[in-house]
Amino acid sequence: YFERQQQQQEQRHQPPPRGNGKMTRAEALKVFGLQEDATTADISAAYKRLMMKTHPDTGGTDYFAQKLNEARETLLG
Repeated sequence: YFERQQQQQEQRHQPPPRGNGKMTRAEALKVFGLQEDATTADISAAYKRLMMKTHPDTGGTDYFAQKLNEARETLLG
């Protein structure tokens, strides 16, 4: 029951798929709550802070952890 409920909740939080499936720089910055002039250190600190809150092992979801990883990859390469 709990797993099904969590899956339904995750599905409600997923936006519709984009055309090419890749996150843009603007979207990645928004995920981290950062401005265009964010430094590598800013991005790394935001990633670490948010991952500690949203990682599946700490009560978060796979979806949010995946989005953080995608945002970091988009910004840092």
